[in-house]
Amino acid sequence: ATSKKQIRNALIATVGYDIAGPIALFSVLRATGLSVLAVSLIATVLPLSNVVVQFVRRRRLDQVACLTISVLLLLVALALVTSDPRLVLAKDGFITGIIGLWALGTLLSSRPLYFVLARPFGEEPHENWDQKWTVDPGFRHRIRTITSVWGIGLTLDALVKVALAYARSEERRVG
Repeated sequence: ATSKKQIRNALIATVGYDIAGPIALFSVLRATGLSVLAVSLIATVLPLSNVVVQFVRRRRLDQVACLTISVLLLLVALALVTSDPRLVLAKDGFITGIIGLWALGTLLSSRPLYFVLARPFGEEPHENWDQKWTVDPGFRHRIRTITSVWGIGLTLDALVKVALAYARSEERRVG
């Protein structure tokens, strides 16, 4: 069984290594004048190291770290091909799309993304989400439904953002 303290420590590590750390590193390094490409590659070091450590310790991949790495690598790819100004406008949509598709992809994993992200906030002291996951089909259904709705919503949001970015840039060319 996983204790609340273990879950809290895992949340702190996830936020630090996989979310806040790369964002802070990205911001600091960008302020020094390094390119988006260089900064994005350097910022992947924290979540990548967490993926390796978690895999060696537990023989499983950390979903949040893998998601962060995917977003940073998307920024690298966009930095390599940003000669098209529409890509710059559409960047946020691409990032949202990666997150939405990632959420949908985790529906095939042992624990969907919503389970991983919400557990530290939603699990009450008397609850054990791992046990509920194993024995309660209604709980599994709710978690998968929330993950599905979130993934579909983010993916649709991304499609709209990208379409608008390209449509707006076409309007500027015509007008």
